[in-house]
Amino acid sequence: MTRVVITGATGFIGSRLLERLARDGIHGQKVHLVAIARHPEALPEPLRGQVERHALDLAEAPLEAITAACGQGALVFHLAANASVAGGEAAARRNVRATERLLDALRGCAPQRIVYASSIGAVDRTPGDRCTEPLDEDSPPHPLTRYGASKLEGEQLVAASGFPFSIVRPTWVYGPKMRADSHLRVFLGM
Repeated sequence: MTRVVITGATGFIGSRLLERLARDGIHGQKVHLVAIARHPEALPEPLRGQVERHALDLAEAPLEAITAACGQGALVFHLAANASVAGGEAAARRNVRATERLLDALRGCAPQRIVYASSIGAVDRTPGDRCTEPLDEDSPPHPLTRYGASKLEGEQLVAASGFPFSIVRPTWVYGPKMRADSHLRVFLGM
């Protein structure tokens, strides 16, 4: 059975992924789900019995605890982050530190793959860009916020780790239960 680790499992994206994998597995095959979050008690009650839970702050937890939670040969979805653009330098640094520490903890774990949730903010548009072409993986990075810069730094750490990896740059994520301070909710409130 595939071991699937989700960091940020109680967050907006992580909780949806956890629900989906608990229901559907991968390619119809049941998986062993591991939720890493600062507050795993926030998982919905029906999922708690189906998920191995670890209360860890990746930026601060002992490496041994992170390693033990991840286990051997896991598919790791690294979704944990402070996504608030207003979080400033401290939040951005914690994002980078959490990624550094997760990668350090995985050194002896031989993960199958790391899927890193970055952000379109890691690339963004350069001043003067007339927006005639879409941004893609070959676009030169030009983060406009410290959050975007932290996600770009995380991408670089994952790419240099030597582990098999995929990097996903979601643009806008929205839906039921999104954060009250999310871009879209603030925009709609205006």
